[in-house]
Amino acid sequence: MKKKKLILLCLVTVSAFAMAAGCGKKDNDKAEATEAATEVATEIAIEADVVEQPPTEVPIPEAPAPTELDEYALDPLAAEQSLSDNAPEGSVSQDTANTEVWTEDEGEAGAAADTSSSTDTASTDSTGTTSSSDVTSMADTKMYATEKVRMRKGPSTNDEIAGNLAGGAEVTVNGKVSDWYRITKNGETLYVKAEYLTQTKPQDTNAAATDAAATTTTKTTASSNAAATTDAQAAAAQQAAALQASGQQQAAAAQTTDAAQQQAASQTQTTEQQQAAAAQAQATEQQQQAAAQTQAAPAASAGGSYNLNGLQVNAAEYNDLMNTWRYATDGSDAQTLEMVLHHSAADLQAVLQAHGLR
Repeated sequence: MKKKKLILLCLVTVSAFAMAAGCGKKDNDKAEATEAATEVATEIAIEADVVEQPPTEVPIPEAPAPTELDEYALDPLAAEQSLSDNAPEGSVSQDTANTEVWTEDEGEAGAAADTSSSTDTASTDSTGTTSSSDVTSMADTKMYATEKVRMRKGPSTNDEIAGNLAGGAEVTVNGKVSDWYRITKNGETLYVKAEYLTQTKPQDTNAAATDAAATTTTKTTASSNAAATTDAQAAAAQQAAALQASGQQQAAAAQTTDAAQQQAASQTQTTEQQQAAAAQAQATEQQQQAAAQTQAAPAASAGGSYNLNGLQVNAAEYNDLMNTWRYATDGSDAQTLEMVLHHSAADLQAVLQAHGLR
């Protein structure tokens, strides 16, 4: 009911406004009509705000099933690994594609196919492309490749690969655009990344490297010679020390030998002296005994009898006893008498009885 009333009031307002405008009244009439229409519209709006709208149930959408992207949103490393694992075979990653160096394992066809994946582009204009018309011409300059590098038909990695330059290869540079050089190779205009070309000749670099290597070798040789000289001096010093030690040892050994020989000679001399002294003492004793016997014999013979170890004998008995033991001596009376006196009086008595003299 209230809805119909609102619709009716709106229609009345619009009709009043149209009648005022269509009848060509003055401006004040138009203003009054407009003001009346505004008041009616305001009342309608107020009544519309007062009307209580029945509560409506808002349907709750069901949560969508988790997708692969939702899972990777929580784990960026897993997403990167998944993209790497699912990448098509032969695709080039951001890290490896950003180079113009020509690798040994890529051929002409592979290099041409790789142009779309390379990311090291030249500087671009407002449209995002670089054209050969942007090249700044320069005087012909001979330059050399620092390493094996690609040549392209345009100043962009999106342009077709025309071949490659070997390291140290000479080219003529006659222009530059962004970070690309325009070169002439075998009469063809091509482009090479500027960072791989240099005006330094390879032989100059090699010569400098050779000189540096020669200097290093000379220093190394000098150091080796100095070390060898030091080692030789040390060896000579060690040898001299060893010889000196050996000489000292030999001298000490000789001194020890001389001392031992002197000691042995001294002992031998002492022994000989002792033997000589003993022999001399024995001879002296024998002489003393012989002298005593010689002195005793004449004294005995002067009285007509002899005292031989307490046995009194006459001259005949004396001579018999002397002849009995003369064979055991050198035949002299002194040694024979000494031999007789070595026997006891009983032995001498028994000999005389055996000879029939007693």
